[in-house]
Amino acid sequence: MKLKTTKIKNFRLLHDISLQLEDVTTVIVGRNNCGKTSLSDVIRKFLSERNTFEIEDFSSACYDKFCAVHRAHLKGADVEEVRALVPSIDLRLHVSFDPTVPEFGPLREFVIDTDVNLGQPTFFKQTRAPAD
Repeated sequence: MKLKTTKIKNFRLLHDISLQLEDVTTVIVGRNNCGKTSLSDVIRKFLSERNTFEIEDFSSACYDKFCAVHRAHLKGADVEEVRALVPSIDLRLHVSFDPTVPEFGPLREFVIDTDVNLGQPTFFKQTRAPAD
């Protein structure tokens, strides 16, 4: 199984990005403050057992959404309505696999379906809200 693409939304400098990965090695280079550390941090946070996200982890593009959440709360909106407005941090990992090798290693518990015609498993989409 090989990680082919990662898509990230609303994490620090990575408001909405997609990154294609090479089969052997992908090198991430760039100027300071362009998102290199954010890329490794979001993957680490989602894949570690003890992951916590802070309000500061959200992209600055989420500011207006948080303001809308606050306004809805102040107006007495239903809790479910308020929660639906809270922005999320999304990470999608797209992988390819050899259908003749059914073992997915440590990702096995996350694979919910495979389409052997596409050679790509379907993963749970992981979304995290800020810590309380």
